[in-house]
Amino acid sequence: MINITKEELQKLEKIGEGTFGTIYKKDDKTAYKIYHKKVVNRSILIIHDNPTLSLTKSHFKRLINRSKNLKYTGGIYDMIILDGKFGGVCIPYYGGENLSNLTNQPLKLKIDLSKKIVRNAQELTDNLIFPSDFKLNNIILSNGEIRIIDLDDKTTHVCLTPNPIYKFISINSLGWTIQTLLGENSHPYFSHQISQMTERSKLFSTYSYKKILDYIKSKEIENNIVFIDENFDLETLLLLIHKYNFKCVLVLESNNIDKNKILSIINYLNSLNIRLYDIAIIDSLDKYNEIENTNRILSLLNNGRDIEVYKR
Repeated sequence: MINITKEELQKLEKIGEGTFGTIYKKDDKTAYKIYHKKVVNRSILIIHDNPTLSLTKSHFKRLINRSKNLKYTGGIYDMIILDGKFGGVCIPYYGGENLSNLTNQPLKLKIDLSKKIVRNAQELTDNLIFPSDFKLNNIILSNGEIRIIDLDDKTTHVCLTPNPIYKFISINSLGWTIQTLLGENSHPYFSHQISQMTERSKLFSTYSYKKILDYIKSKEIENNIVFIDENFDLETLLLLIHKYNFKCVLVLESNNIDKNKILSIINYLNSLNIRLYDIAIIDSLDKYNEIENTNRILSLLNNGRDIEVYKR
């Protein structure tokens, strides 16, 4: 427990204020989050209009203990006694920008940040800490590292045992946050509501951090693709592939597929030590996504079968 007085608190720099409390900077590593009087109660440490959302002493104790195991994200260090009564929590102080101010950054940077967010989130759930309200305002970029904040509020569940429901809710919230950071208009993988689930165990086992990472990877790939057709510029292609590590996608028009011509292009590229990443049979590149169908199409070509046309 950290004991302070109101007089000592007033000497500290006030650095922020939110719905539940005011944050004061203690030093370069720590801050005090002092809860508003309306949410503090002696018997139940924090109580809101809905008592079911209250946080108990056991919640704080578990969060403090679990925070000691976290490498990438700081939970809370200790509870604060203000003038003899529970008043708030001691939290890490991070200088930097929250991600809501960084949505206009280059895609490569946002992809790198997204990977770190997933890494941090997975560390939390590995320690049975399940944030259910991921949002860009609660994620800070500090000295090149991602820090998840506000883990002391009612939207974070700290469990005694693994809880697939809380993990699912946390990953789902994380997916929406990553999607927002990368500028997408729809959720990458999940659109159902909890109340609509019928086979929960099956759903929980298939929705994972890996799927979010796969989504991030697809965005990364899209940002490093060079599309070519039969009239490609060899000099530009070689520059993009060998100097900038672009992946090469051969684009075929669905109404003009010549198998022999396709094979001749592939053989020519092979002779230049260029391996196609993908072959896309599409009418428009506007909605291109990685489909990894190169081997399948080559097999169809070699067997003399028609190629299925994909509408994009």
